[in-house]
Amino acid sequence: MCGRYTLTAPPDAVKNFFDAEEAHEAPPRFNIAPTQPILIAREEQPGVRRLVLARWGLIPGWAKDPSKLSLMFNARSEGAIDKPPFRGA
Repeated sequence: MCGRYTLTAPPDAVKNFFDAEEAHEAPPRFNIAPTQPILIAREEQPGVRRLVLARWGLIPGWAKDPSKLSLMFNARSEGAIDKPPFRGA
């Protein structure tokens, strides 16, 4: 998995690409890093998509306070099954 990416398309183009009914305003960015808010497409009902902001990273289901977790966004394939945060995913 990459550690950074860009979103250079204007918000209307992203909304049209995903055929989303609603879109959170997200201006183009050129250096999006883990833990930053990112725009995702979420299908809330069959055929109904919304673009919403989400935190980039893994928050395990057993985490009680995500702010106290170390940054988790990447795992090596050969070790992911042994690591508790990635095991369930």
